[in-house]
Amino acid sequence: MTMTGFVYKDPELIRANEFVPARLAMTCLQKQFSEMSLSEEKNNSFEEIKRLEYLIHKAQELQQMIPGRSISFNHVVEVMYYEFFTGDETYHCAKISFNRMYNRLAELFRRCGDLSSEQKALQSALQWNPVDLDVYFAFAELYKQEGNLEKCLELSNRAHRFCNTRAALARYYRNLGYYYLETYQPELSAALYQYSEIYYETQSAKRELDYLAAAMKRDIRIHDLERLQMSLKKSSIPLGFNRFTTALTYKAFEIEKQRGHLKEAKECYELYKNQTFVLNGGLIYQ
Repeated sequence: MTMTGFVYKDPELIRANEFVPARLAMTCLQKQFSEMSLSEEKNNSFEEIKRLEYLIHKAQELQQMIPGRSISFNHVVEVMYYEFFTGDETYHCAKISFNRMYNRLAELFRRCGDLSSEQKALQSALQWNPVDLDVYFAFAELYKQEGNLEKCLELSNRAHRFCNTRAALARYYRNLGYYYLETYQPELSAALYQYSEIYYETQSAKRELDYLAAAMKRDIRIHDLERLQMSLKKSSIPLGFNRFTTALTYKAFEIEKQRGHLKEAKECYELYKNQTFVLNGGLIYQ
């Protein structure tokens, strides 16, 4: 939606400040349009929720025809993660992306402000895919909104083992930075936001570091990588990717290559390379 405003200012006819009512009217009109837009978006979300719940119901009826436990993976690499971290090898691969459907449902509930239904949808998504990184991060964001810092930390730590890109790992450190800032540990919070930028720079991390520097009235960055890592180690915070996740990612690449699945093999190898980039002369793992 585009709004164009015109203000008439003729010094011979009106005083200098007589444009103010026009500006106020425009502001009120903009607020009204914004409220209408939000209301329309909410109605659209409700409609999509109804359609999605119907599709999930029908899909589950079909899925019930297949005996045993089924897992809905996003990518072939998750198969390796699931079998290793859960020890479960007696499952079927669901042909329907139930976890994505429930994840989308959770997103729609969040837009509508229904956090209770969002939580239930995320729990269903996690049941369909216990190694879905997006669901763990969505849970962490939910607990942020609820002000449940301990659950936010717990879900973020559970997400760590499934981080397989630098962007995801940076998000993990930002989540921890948020937790330690909210629990009045600004030094550790700053170290985490700074460490996140090593893996993937974001405006949100930069804003938090600028905020902390202004609040503490000094340069809060640690300009030595070893000292920075030691500050995290003291609080038992893992440095880098989970070594098992990296090994499993490479194993997935080898298996897909042997099977002749070149597209999937290339994707797994790209993930592996993303996890094994050189950081100041050495690889950083947990």
